[in-house]
Amino acid sequence: MSYVAYAWLATAIYGFETVITKLSSKYAIKNPWLFNILWNGMFALFMIPFYFRPEVGIPHVWGNLIITSLLSAICCILYIISIYRIDVSVLSPMYNIRTGLSVLFGFFMLGETLTPYKIFLIAVIVIMGLLVSFDEKFSFKSFFTKNIIVAFVFMILLALYGIFLKKTITEIGYWNATVWTSLLPALFLLFTYPKFKKDIKTLRRKQFFPVVAVTITSLIAFLAVNKAYEVNVGITTVIMSIPSSMIIAFAMSIIWPTLMEKHPLRVYAVRFASAAIMFACAVQL
Repeated sequence: MSYVAYAWLATAIYGFETVITKLSSKYAIKNPWLFNILWNGMFALFMIPFYFRPEVGIPHVWGNLIITSLLSAICCILYIISIYRIDVSVLSPMYNIRTGLSVLFGFFMLGETLTPYKIFLIAVIVIMGLLVSFDEKFSFKSFFTKNIIVAFVFMILLALYGIFLKKTITEIGYWNATVWTSLLPALFLLFTYPKFKKDIKTLRRKQFFPVVAVTITSLIAFLAVNKAYEVNVGITTVIMSIPSSMIIAFAMSIIWPTLMEKHPLRVYAVRFASAAIMFACAVQL
């Protein structure tokens, strides 16, 4: 498979993962910190078969690997908090912001080209990223809530993560980077224990089922996107910005309006229009 095919596969699967996570937040595990540690811990366990590949060993370079793993752990926290607090149809198109920021970081950190036209496109993406949070009240306060700011910070760090992941893969190889960037974030997240220590004592077996589903989907997508990042960060980031989970969420709002989210069609019209503009700009970047 080409890296483009891997990127498309990851996009589709991440769409389902986001929806499952949102459903879990509503019906299974109310504490985002508990869900996060269960998800990352289970992910690290599911990766065990890959630890024994001949390409995997003790890395000879640790700098970028540590930075990548820390960014991954922080991004996991911000992602779970965002998905717990924000509609899927809001968060999903905001991934286009990551594309614009990746171009900016590429200019400052990798010496890539940045033209005035690209700066204009990035500005449009950021503005549309705010407009995509349009709701029934159409209040400007809805564009600058604490949850939207958290989502913006998430996109900033996610863009940085993509750059450092590329550096890590280049330094220690695809499989080494894939294994270690799944294990280290889980270890770093153990420091969040005070946030979930009470709820973990009341955890029930049935609450694990959505976590297992999220872990399986995220594992497949993680392997696919790392394979794509190994070849090309820019195009992979653009493909990953397609709001697949937004499309799924909208379809579910029609079929099962009480299950996850439900808004008037005018709200979805504004959100989809904003997402389309963001993606069009991202493609031109």
